[in-house]
Amino acid sequence: MKVLDICFAADDNYAPYMGVALASVLSFKKADEFCRFHILDDGIGAENKQKLSSLQNYHSHFSVSYYSIDRDTLTRFPVVNTHLSHTAYARLFMGSLLPTNISRLIYLDCDVFVRKSLYNLFSVDLGNNLLGGVEDFGVMNLARQNKHLWPWHEYSYINSGVLLVDLARWRKENAEQQLLAYLQNPPAPLQFEDQDA
Repeated sequence: MKVLDICFAADDNYAPYMGVALASVLSFKKADEFCRFHILDDGIGAENKQKLSSLQNYHSHFSVSYYSIDRDTLTRFPVVNTHLSHTAYARLFMGSLLPTNISRLIYLDCDVFVRKSLYNLFSVDLGNNLLGGVEDFGVMNLARQNKHLWPWHEYSYINSGVLLVDLARWRKENAEQQLLAYLQNPPAPLQFEDQDA
């Protein structure tokens, strides 16, 4: 059985959308794949957790674990976009919240809909990179127009909604502490919350 570790972050408002995303992963996984879902929990209620549990009636070979995150920790950081909540910052804490035996994972935003098995993505060789992501074309475009203060000519800006993370390296390189330090003293005003970090 191939084991895939997949991480989401949600509060009670975003939990139904996360449920759709999670169900889409299950609908397209292969029979020899076991999905371990790790949910960074920013106050998901019992009713929504029960709805997620009911997926066991339709799918097999998966587990769901919740990891509570301290709300006060998240609210230290600004929310710039009205469609987001402080929960957007939860992904930055995956290294300290998840068990140390989880060394690699796919992080997915709640608004993602998966249309095929994630195993090929999970198996990508990251080389010496801490994580892999797709360039955020929209933000790079804003940067080229001087509407986002990103040095686009030097670095690519990635979308944080789908990430392949070498969690062992994340911990070893203290990525969490570096990202939090950046957020506490950003060189320019944040425009896209955690993604800017």
